[in-house]
Amino acid sequence: MYDMGLDISIDKVYCPDSISLKDAVVHFGGGCTGEIISAEGLVLTNHHCGYSYIQQHSSVEHDYLTDGFWAMTRKEELPCEGLTVTFIDGSEAQAQVKGLDSDMDLAVIAVSLNDLSDDTKNAITVATLGSSDDLKLGEPVIAIGNALGYGQSVTNGIVSALNREITLENGSTGLENG
Repeated sequence: MYDMGLDISIDKVYCPDSISLKDAVVHFGGGCTGEIISAEGLVLTNHHCGYSYIQQHSSVEHDYLTDGFWAMTRKEELPCEGLTVTFIDGSEAQAQVKGLDSDMDLAVIAVSLNDLSDDTKNAITVATLGSSDDLKLGEPVIAIGNALGYGQSVTNGIVSALNREITLENGSTGLENG
């Protein structure tokens, strides 16, 4: 993958004996995964993973499932009783919904770092994200996850298509990169 442009050492992606990018992966909600994307405790995941929690806050006036939502401050975040994030060391913290977009199947949840022990804070890392606008056909990509709580996994691949229109089971369409 180095010949194809990978500019991060494999030990920084996955190293079982030290902190690496795998330590940005968390799991929650009965099998969903997310990645820690900020030092403030923001976690990026899929909209569908938080669906039932988001649904609890939706109403006729505020259809967050369809229209999306973004909290500009911590006070505006949506509390979600029972929504916890499990970190690499097995510790858990209560989470709140920070923002979501159903069209992009994205959700951002927030965890208060004050709720974490120093050991947990030292065991996690923040994932650095790229931009899908910069993708090129044939470029190497890495997917990191913890699906169904089985443990961290890392896989790689190559971008095989850009801006391909897809149709979901519910009939909605969108563009897919990858």
